[in-house]
Amino acid sequence: MAISLDVIRIAIHERRQLEFDYRGLHRVVEPMALGLGQKGRWQVRAQQVGGMSSSGSVGTGDPKLFDVALMSRTDVLSVTFEIPLAYQPNDKAFIEIDAELSDYANAPRLV
Repeated sequence: MAISLDVIRIAIHERRQLEFDYRGLHRVVEPMALGLGQKGRWQVRAQQVGGMSSSGSVGTGDPKLFDVALMSRTDVLSVTFEIPLAYQPNDKAFIEIDAELSDYANAPRLV
């Protein structure tokens, strides 16, 4: 089932963690950017902070790209986060950026 891009936009705008299933594994991430990737598919750049990963790199601080079409059971969590040190505005992995943390750098934090 396709997810609404608005769910991801809300998580980025409010700097809230996002959880979803991806390639059969549950993930919890801090989303940094949403946009069209080099192959024209919607993707999310995020730092995975929980759940499982086939690469085993959960919580390493290395941002990953997730293909939105492969995401399911997506939910915005109440947990907020600061902009990660690994975040790079204007991510070159995207041909077009729809939303990113720098758009909301001065947004108030949710408690």
